[in-house]
Amino acid sequence: MPKASGSSLNDFLTQLDPALFVRVHRSHAVNLARIREIEPLDGGDARLHMLDGTAVPCSRRYRDALRSGVGAD
Repeated sequence: MPKASGSSLNDFLTQLDPALFVRVHRSHAVNLARIREIEPLDGGDARLHMLDGTAVPCSRRYRDALRSGVGAD
């Protein structure tokens, strides 16, 4: 099956400052400055509550990148 036309999220993220934006899920990336709260979930996943009121899933696969980005241990 051919890849859909257009850019992938990885391609898009290469154009952004990695100190400000991080991938948190296979379909989501966030601006670190816009995270209000990180809610841990069972199994190592998390839910990010953003300043605008939206909730974004964070899979455990990207947990380390998120922790590095927000300066957590």
